[in-house]
Amino acid sequence: LNLHHNRIRIISSSSLANLPYLLTLDLSSNQIPGLIETAFQSNRLLERLILSSNQLPAVPKAIRHLYNLKYIYLEANRIKSVSASDFRGLFNLQDLVLLSNPQLSYIHKDAFKDLTSLRTLMIGYCSLQTIDSNLFKNKDLQAVGLYSNPWKCDCRLKWLWYWMSITNTTFVYQYDIKCMTPSLYEG
Repeated sequence: LNLHHNRIRIISSSSLANLPYLLTLDLSSNQIPGLIETAFQSNRLLERLILSSNQLPAVPKAIRHLYNLKYIYLEANRIKSVSASDFRGLFNLQDLVLLSNPQLSYIHKDAFKDLTSLRTLMIGYCSLQTIDSNLFKNKDLQAVGLYSNPWKCDCRLKWLWYWMSITNTTFVYQYDIKCMTPSLYEG
């Protein structure tokens, strides 16, 4: 169901109630400032959810019971952080796109713990300075986008450079993964 560019601001519990077999929902480029927790309660079979280019300040709690979800696109929102519970239970999630969330500066070390099927992770064009090594633990990632973040290349991030050198994971725009600080390593 393609509902992009419709100036939608609210998705109520009943908005999609008559679509229990819905597999794909595109709500991109609307004006959604948030979603109530029950927004997708009737859409448990949803596999692809596109919430890009809205005004979401956080990962919506409405996705927590979408256990069939394989692809979620949350780029170009106002997400500031990712908590340990934001993606809990989404074992089938394969692609997670959080690109272009300029206020995103923190991802909890256990945020992707349950994402055992995760293959693609895009977190470029955010404000991340560091990330914990647990984020990628026990993951068989095929593609990762870390580019265009203001990385603070200190001892806490040393693991990342080592992992990048030994993994088979493809790093999208690898040459745009640059240190911002300390000035000794800038660029």
